[in-house]
Amino acid sequence: MAFTGATGEAGALGRRAVDLAREHGDDELLAHALQASLWNGLCPEDAPDKFARAEELSRLTGLPTGGRTPLAAGLLRAHEVLRVERVRDPRRRPLLVVVTDGRATGARGSDSLGEARRAAGLVASAGTAAVVVDCEAGPVRLGLAASLGQQLGAQTLRLEELGAESLASTVRDVRKAA
Repeated sequence: MAFTGATGEAGALGRRAVDLAREHGDDELLAHALQASLWNGLCPEDAPDKFARAEELSRLTGLPTGGRTPLAAGLLRAHEVLRVERVRDPRRRPLLVVVTDGRATGARGSDSLGEARRAAGLVASAGTAAVVVDCEAGPVRLGLAASLGQQLGAQTLRLEELGAESLASTVRDVRKAA
């Protein structure tokens, strides 16, 4: 529904699915409903609700991390999805939100970081507005997410700085600039 432009209806349907899953008391069903509802468009006024859903989903699933998604492949897939949506409705203004520590994974011996940088350049060249949420943790920080943000021409936020209001504010700022 959200891709058709019916974001209000998609949001209402997503909220209803989450409510029904909570009433049912099934954590697996709730996790699925929360995850699906996060795809229903993003506008500044929805950011606090989306952030709360993402937090709840994170608590339910433990939000696995650790290099299982190749960064370049994810960026290229996002670029393709957004390219198709631009063809469907040229008036849409997409916003890409990348949650990453910036480490790139890929086949052994490949230039995964270079591939991710090239993919980021492709996304940026298409004029896609983006925000990078840097989730790098630990005593040694490489700053790779910030570097990715620069490649994307994106604002970068540290995960610990992220809250509903800061996310809504960032979305508003990026939308105005786009």
